[in-house]
Amino acid sequence: MVISPRFYETDAQGHISNVSIVGWFEAARTSLLTRVLADDVSSQVQWMLANVNIDYLAETYFGSDVTIVLDKVTVGNTSLIMDCVMTQEGRECVRGRAVLVNIDPNSRKKQPVSDELRRKIQGLLPEA
Repeated sequence: MVISPRFYETDAQGHISNVSIVGWFEAARTSLLTRVLADDVSSQVQWMLANVNIDYLAETYFGSDVTIVLDKVTVGNTSLIMDCVMTQEGRECVRGRAVLVNIDPNSRKKQPVSDELRRKIQGLLPEA
C-alpha cells in the first residue's frame, strides 16, 4: 500500500504524525480482513483488537510517499498477529504489530480460529 502523506498528517516538527501511522497500519490490516470476511464462511467471526505496538525507527516527513507492507501474519489458536513495516525513500522507518482476537459475535468471548478460516487467511498471504 503506497500512501502520499498530506500536510495535515504532520506534527509541529514536520514529521508524519504517529496518529496517521496508526491509521495507515489499520488500513493495511483491514484490507486483508475485508477479503477474509467477504463471504458467508466468516459470518460468525469478528476480530477485536487486543494490542498494538509501534516502533518508530527513523523520522518520516511530508513530501515523500510511504509504503506499508503486511510483513508477517501469524494465525494462532484464537488470535491473529499482524506485523507491518513502513518505508520511506527505501528506509525502514516504522514497524508495528497488532494482535487481534477472534470473538464469537453473540457471547463476545474469544473462540478458536476454525480450520476453514485459517486456510482462507493463509491463502491470502504471500508465499514465504
